[in-house]
Amino acid sequence: ENTNSHPEGQLKDLGAWKKNDTPALAVTMDTTQKLYLRGMTGEIYTGTAWEALPAAERAAWADDFYWLHADGFNALTSVSAAAELAAGTPAADMIVENLSACRERACLPYALCAWEGLDDSLIGDAAGTAEETLSYIPGSVPDWFTAQSALSVRQRGADVQAFLELEADYRAYAEANYLALPDEAAAAIGRALDLPAEKRTLSQIKDIILQTLESYLTYSESVVSYTGDTDFLTYALERSGSGYSVHYATAAALMLRYFGVPARYVEGYFLSAEEAGRYAAGERIVLTERNAHAWAEY
Repeated sequence: ENTNSHPEGQLKDLGAWKKNDTPALAVTMDTTQKLYLRGMTGEIYTGTAWEALPAAERAAWADDFYWLHADGFNALTSVSAAAELAAGTPAADMIVENLSACRERACLPYALCAWEGLDDSLIGDAAGTAEETLSYIPGSVPDWFTAQSALSVRQRGADVQAFLELEADYRAYAEANYLALPDEAAAAIGRALDLPAEKRTLSQIKDIILQTLESYLTYSESVVSYTGDTDFLTYALERSGSGYSVHYATAAALMLRYFGVPARYVEGYFLSAEEAGRYAAGERIVLTERNAHAWAEY
């Protein structure tokens, strides 16, 4: 509590984000790059918090994930599997040391290939704790979209078809669990967007969300949100008008759900490309609580 600056998904009466210079993680990469290390994921939005899926709801998917894992598909490694199928991109090594971050969960990169903590009994892509020596596919979101495009060109191939069938099963899990939106939050989004009902592409949806966030929120890490029992999103958009990454990530995830795009809230640590560029490959990089961040995942 003295060092971890994340709110852990708790939104009620959210205080200022008091970032500090406490070393949180140390990262050593074969290929130094911009990096999102995902820790806590918020799957259920209650209006006052982001919480994990209840155990009973998660257990309902146990059989699905048993067969996914038996066929070699793991949600934690799906991005790297797609990249490897698309371009045969070689994996690189990474070491993530937990210095003072929350030890309840591991902080992992998205394009994870292999990790000693991978557990075939896990449902979804929740990850337990470990001292992580892992491998990953270098790159970021633009590279992963390129990989998806390459897969679409090769989708007649047996290996790609097998992957896409398994990915579709995981997509069903995401669509069943990451679209829930409380009525009050949905009403607030509807008032903010004020758009006619029509089909839109993902690019159009993202543009609308970015424009809405820019119009309704001013960035400030010192803002205090005295929400009480008021819906957090409604308070941020209609009463406060200010926020930091927790507010933006919450709003973005819920707006994506409003448009029918499965999404969730994430807390972790972010290393920018500019900061990563100061280090040589293989050099140990210490991330402090000033690298703490929240974002939306879709």
